[in-house]
Amino acid sequence: MRERVIAELRARGASRQKTLVENLRTVGARGLLETAVASARGLLLPFPEAPKPEPRHSGEPILLEAKTAHPVMEREAYSSFSWLDVEGYDAEIDRRRTGGAIDAEEAKLLRAWAVNGYMVLPGCVSSELIDQALADVDAVWRDRKHVVIDVLTDGRRTHVDEVEPAARQAPHKLNDLYLVSHSALRIFLHERIVRMVSLILDDDVVGCNSLTFEYGSMQPAHIDHVYMTPLTPRRLVASWIALQDVQSDAGPLSLWPGSHRLRPYDFGGTYHYSPEKEAQHTRYVAEQAGRFPEFRFMAKKGDVLLWHALLVHGGSPINNKQRTRKSMACHYFGSRETGSSPRERFGPASYLSKPIEDTA
Repeated sequence: MRERVIAELRARGASRQKTLVENLRTVGARGLLETAVASARGLLLPFPEAPKPEPRHSGEPILLEAKTAHPVMEREAYSSFSWLDVEGYDAEIDRRRTGGAIDAEEAKLLRAWAVNGYMVLPGCVSSELIDQALADVDAVWRDRKHVVIDVLTDGRRTHVDEVEPAARQAPHKLNDLYLVSHSALRIFLHERIVRMVSLILDDDVVGCNSLTFEYGSMQPAHIDHVYMTPLTPRRLVASWIALQDVQSDAGPLSLWPGSHRLRPYDFGGTYHYSPEKEAQHTRYVAEQAGRFPEFRFMAKKGDVLLWHALLVHGGSPINNKQRTRKSMACHYFGSRETGSSPRERFGPASYLSKPIEDTA
């Protein structure tokens, strides 16, 4: 029962990184009620778990030796690992290519993912669609819409209609723009993105959230998985969409290729973040990032980057405060990771339906 409630709340955006008040604002009264109803229903009529697919591989997980004094997960369930994270992935890609399940370009991208922990889809999203989404961003600010905003310079979480207009000129992120912008929804669940995420997860795709940036994030090296931990560990994929050409002085996205093979930090028998261990975890990530070369993604408008749940990444320094770096970052679970959370179908995928009034 406890695990069911936690899964429901995490799917709605709750996190141990936030305070109780912030979590209540994120989930909302309606969300709490729906979670309670869904969990009670699960207690009385257990939610049928979808059968786990039989693994098409027998190789061992590909993990790097832990060169650290920090606590790491020494034993992980084999079923948590993606088919691209175990020995024999190359032969499995060939098998799927020969059988017609994937084409030559997809095979190339999946191999890059397995080795580096990310893949790039150049020119994936049209300029026309991006311009429509950016016009919707302008409308959010012009009409002072009730959209959640995180102001990155001072850590505030509030709403556009409650924050000073000057906040737009500071690094920030708009949460779940897709709830008020059909164009942002089309980017969030773009057919090509969904296709590649579904191949990686071997599952139907559910979009969990979107974050829209006007400037670089300047976030230190971090790992998304600890903040958005799926019910089955590792079953998360992130995307980053360039909404403009990225300039070198605008704080490009930084990646550490191959870092997805590091052993996850152990937060006391769990993968999920706990505030009291934040400093130790940050030191662990910084320490381990030094084992890999840094790659800065100098994207062109419409380019898409997909990255592994455990890939180390961050925002490099902004050297020109006037320079924007407009982008969207999105996160996706497999369908088995969202339990009975309400969702809406959109094209080949679904997204978590979080009514805008519930973000208050």
